[in-house]
Amino acid sequence: MLKVTPIGSCRVANPLRRGAAAGGYRLETSGIYGYTHSAAEAVQQVRYLTGAFDPPDRLRPLIMPNSGPDHSGGDGLLADVYVVELSSAKTIRVGDAVIQLNYLSRHVPEVFSDRARGAAFWRLCRSEDADLRAERLAEMPAYRALDADRQALLRAIRLELASPARLAADIGWLMRTLPRVLFVTHVDARLPDGSPIPSRHAYIEMVSGVLRALGADFSDPTDAVDRYGQSRAMQSEGGSLTHYTPAFEEVLAAEWTERHLTAPRRMAV
Repeated sequence: MLKVTPIGSCRVANPLRRGAAAGGYRLETSGIYGYTHSAAEAVQQVRYLTGAFDPPDRLRPLIMPNSGPDHSGGDGLLADVYVVELSSAKTIRVGDAVIQLNYLSRHVPEVFSDRARGAAFWRLCRSEDADLRAERLAEMPAYRALDADRQALLRAIRLELASPARLAADIGWLMRTLPRVLFVTHVDARLPDGSPIPSRHAYIEMVSGVLRALGADFSDPTDAVDRYGQSRAMQSEGGSLTHYTPAFEEVLAAEWTERHLTAPRRMAV
């Protein structure tokens, strides 16, 4: 039986889980430590599977908080096909490790519970000047109220935004490393006035362009959402711009199975 591993968020994990029986494949999740969103996070997850990456203990709560202290990678690439979601342009690094925004927000709510304060922090994180970052952070009352470990963490964080060159490097590495890979973009969901979210739309266009240039096998769920109807495909009667309904997850899984998972495909980079 074909073994399939999701590397991404609930937008790939849930459809693949729902469609496994009808699609004739089995989910292989050994070594998967949690959800990922960016290309850099996907690379790190694959490196963890192969034993090339082991997160420092202090960063585990920001990478794999739900996996437990004994969770370990290194079992190798056990699946036949990997379904990799590319849904975020942001890469958050601490040294050589990539951490996840959702986990960071929960780890330091004093900073990220306030939108304006969080935005100010992310602007600092794009600066190459470490001294300036430390100086500006010290001016934030919320930062000064943190313990020393979390202050040190915030000083070490760097924010990178995706570029075509960086995406091509990460996607190319994944194509060379994994036996077969299907990439999945974010959904270009529409706001109540019918317009897309500008930043998400631009990122989907960037990702799709890089994938086409590399000859990668990929799926953009937007067409399926449009055919099914956003009000039925997305939760909250289409008001949710991030989560699919269970019924649409089954539709998406069937489409992936028919178009991408049954026929062998391996493109050279």
